[in-house]
Amino acid sequence: MTRRQTLAACLAALGFGTAWHAVPTRARPANDQWQQAVNLAALTVARLRRAAGRRFPGLIKSTTAILIAPNGNRADSLLLIRHDTGWGEPAFLSGSGLTTARPTILLIRTERALDEILHQRGLTLSGPAGLTLAHITSRVPADILAWPGPDLSPDGFLQDDAANAAWYGLPRTAPEIVGATPPDLRTSKLRAELSRK
Repeated sequence: MTRRQTLAACLAALGFGTAWHAVPTRARPANDQWQQAVNLAALTVARLRRAAGRRFPGLIKSTTAILIAPNGNRADSLLLIRHDTGWGEPAFLSGSGLTTARPTILLIRTERALDEILHQRGLTLSGPAGLTLAHITSRVPADILAWPGPDLSPDGFLQDDAANAAWYGLPRTAPEIVGATPPDLRTSKLRAELSRK
């Protein structure tokens, strides 16, 4: 038995045989630009969870999708959709119109707000959809809840084709990604933060 066959047999005996082949995309270096964005997004969600305290599970439960801009008004923002079985994989967005450099999270609460991002010309509050924005502490119904501050102008989030192609290994649109992408070990920490109570 060759060394490779021995390793395969050991992995199979430990129950890793199927999982080993089920990883949807190849691993990339830890210092990869987009891996850094994913890691920063997880830290940003953790900060929101601490800030929101006991309200965090309720906020997440009422959320259709989440848009995380870990670098504020710079690029490398992520959009994830909440499914019945948990959080999906992120689509990378660019062209952030945020007016702040602080890490920012937008809780997308309505389908029309999500549709603006996925199928229109990017998220805009001044468009025909007439989307409304409020702070996470607001009791007023809104399409989008913002953290950390209400002084935001979240216009201009568009899908980042180059980032999505680099991360997933092939060209994919944001709707394709958030709709049906197998769980990826590289985003497990981010998805775990979103699922924490």
